[in-house]
Amino acid sequence: MQEIKEWLQTDVGSVVRIILYIIIVAAVTWIAAMIAKKLFRKWVSMHEKRGSKELVITFLTILRRIVVGLIYFGGVMAIVSQVPGLNKIATSLLAGSGIVAVALSVAAQASVGNLVSGVLINLFKPFQVGDMIRYLDQDIFGRVEEITLRHTVIRTLENKRLIIPNSTMNTEVIENDSYGSTVICLFLDLEVSYESDLDLAMNIVRSQVGMHPDFVDVRTEEETEQRKPKVVVRVKSFNSSGILLRALVWAPDSIKALQMQSDILCDIKKEFNEKGIEIPYPHRTVILGKTKGENEENPQNGENK
Repeated sequence: MQEIKEWLQTDVGSVVRIILYIIIVAAVTWIAAMIAKKLFRKWVSMHEKRGSKELVITFLTILRRIVVGLIYFGGVMAIVSQVPGLNKIATSLLAGSGIVAVALSVAAQASVGNLVSGVLINLFKPFQVGDMIRYLDQDIFGRVEEITLRHTVIRTLENKRLIIPNSTMNTEVIENDSYGSTVICLFLDLEVSYESDLDLAMNIVRSQVGMHPDFVDVRTEEETEQRKPKVVVRVKSFNSSGILLRALVWAPDSIKALQMQSDILCDIKKEFNEKGIEIPYPHRTVILGKTKGENEENPQNGENK
């Protein structure tokens, strides 16, 4: 404070110049802040008219506050640095702000990572609200219910909500059943015994899969004209217990696929029972041995006889 008093008393011309400088810097800072606010509000309004997601609008609002805050901070530092005695305080504030910024960046690294990941997810759209996705690392399957700046909410088939950080969703492998076409192919595997009629078993599988009301025929027009089978059934392997068959079941989506699998397996089991097709399963033979007492009595009984 003593330096400021001496400066005000000794150098009037310098005081006037600095006061004018302060007024100009304050005016420029205020104008720059107003322009930034107007531009960001116009940008937000444009996205609202386009029907952009709430995530984008929220991010722009936060970015506007950060930019305006930095403009005001720069203006204050520019003013303080020109006043003798206060320039040392400005230098200390800048040094301190650097240390604080480093500390905050380390402490908020996870939060910033989630924020950036949330923006990237919204921009590049690997999945959206309503998509059926599978988080392969944890084998989590469900529908995307919400995407915020920090996390993604997935509603599982058990109607549970899983909250996963965006940074995790952005770095892990995600299977999106709703990306592009929702039609999926389900592998339906089942075994028949070696004694069963293999051709009959394959025909039954084709018939039951093709008759399901939700089955999707993916044949091209050329394949249909050539009368290629609607349902592909192949022998996958010869196992120790029986012959493994695999049918390709095309379903409209993942949920319908689970329902179709249950229905088709029930129908195939009924048809196999009627046509005498055996599904192999483990058999055990139990041999009952005689006790030690019985083994000792038998010779005596034989001698008595």
